[in-house]
Amino acid sequence: MDTLKKLKELDWASTVVRARRTCSSLALGLPPPEKLPDFHSILSIPSHCRAFLLARLNAFPAMVTLGRFKGLPYSDRLCPCNLGEIETLDHLMLRCSHWNQDREAYITPMLIKLNLPPHPWGLSILLCDTHADGLITSNVARFLAKVAAHKKEDKKALPPQTLKII
Repeated sequence: MDTLKKLKELDWASTVVRARRTCSSLALGLPPPEKLPDFHSILSIPSHCRAFLLARLNAFPAMVTLGRFKGLPYSDRLCPCNLGEIETLDHLMLRCSHWNQDREAYITPMLIKLNLPPHPWGLSILLCDTHADGLITSNVARFLAKVAAHKKEDKKALPPQTLKII
């Protein structure tokens, strides 16, 4: 539970900071809460909590985020789904063809419940964590955890990078 406590502290610290930095929930239009966010008590599975937290911090392991940290040009941050879009969080959650089945199971019912079209501005509503029943938060976290686990497995399957000696 030490990890969960640290995640709670990180999320709290991030949302209290009112600057629009890269890894801030304000970059996604999420206002800083007055108290510890509810998802910490709703999400009991650490991988779900971590995935939801990373999404709220705008640090989910999509190619746009990884490219930001590795200094990759935007042309190298495209999603492998062949839609020709940069792999962002809203692309993964709302449009990526690799995740159609999981999106239909977890995200689409929530969009219907909230009467939202699948637009990027709806992403902040899905991640806002103010829904009374916790069902939306739980479903979004399940989806994000599946994506994160798959991306982690893909990363392990890649051959090790070789050093170029110039």
